[in-house]
Amino acid sequence: MIIEIISLSILSIFLFFSWLPSSFAKAKYFGREWLLSNRDVAYPRPLPEWAVRSERAQQNLLYYFPSFAVGILICLQLGIGDTFTAMACMVFVVMRIFHYFAYMFGMPMFRAQAFIISLIAVVCIYIQIFVFLINGQSIGS
Repeated sequence: MIIEIISLSILSIFLFFSWLPSSFAKAKYFGREWLLSNRDVAYPRPLPEWAVRSERAQQNLLYYFPSFAVGILICLQLGIGDTFTAMACMVFVVMRIFHYFAYMFGMPMFRAQAFIISLIAVVCIYIQIFVFLINGQSIGS
């Protein structure tokens, strides 16, 4: 289970810092005063496309992170971590980080592929859980 916990930690740290690119762009284009304001009005002017995509990439990561985290925590609670879940976790983390940068830099084909692969990885984690709940043993057993 150590690989699963490390994977969860890596993605948590990455998620924590994923707001930085768009915030740096906002600081550069809108100024520090705008960043420190209540932001009751819309953006004073458009952000560069990469910064807008960076925000969307962060939002996308925020949407899919909970299902990954819950799956890992369920595996941890059930004690069913094995090579299958470890590989799924590593693939998920690598693909989500790749997805973030592919999204930010405007590479739609790579972004879509990374998204699909990461989705398959998290489904594999839940398959492991359901197999254990039905059969009483994990896939790797």
